[in-house]
Amino acid sequence: MKTYQNIGEKITIDGVNYYSQGKCDDGLEYGYVYKNEQAFYENPDEVCYIPEYAFSGEKECFVEICGKIFVAEDELICYTRNELENMLHDDDGKPYLDEDLEPIEVERFFLNLHWCYPETRLNELC
Repeated sequence: MKTYQNIGEKITIDGVNYYSQGKCDDGLEYGYVYKNEQAFYENPDEVCYIPEYAFSGEKECFVEICGKIFVAEDELICYTRNELENMLHDDDGKPYLDEDLEPIEVERFFLNLHWCYPETRLNELC
């Protein structure tokens, strides 16, 4: 059975998904995000990544549980695997290329998200 790294937490209350941040640290970069490898690999339409700054600012719909703040999904900018994959192609369906002129692979892209918005990371790679 595969072991996944999940950062942050998701809870569902009355049919509404709420997310909290956790610390994402690869030794070079760190941030406070929601990152769910299991969702990324097993359910491409489920939220797998929420960047650090999506949690900042005033939020109207949140809950505090055991000292952790959970924010409602509709108040966050969330990403699924399918959305990340689509982001890696231009409007004509051509893949964006990295600095080595290779198509950017969604798995590597996802694993290298540590705090920023995916659009920011994509701009750095192209």
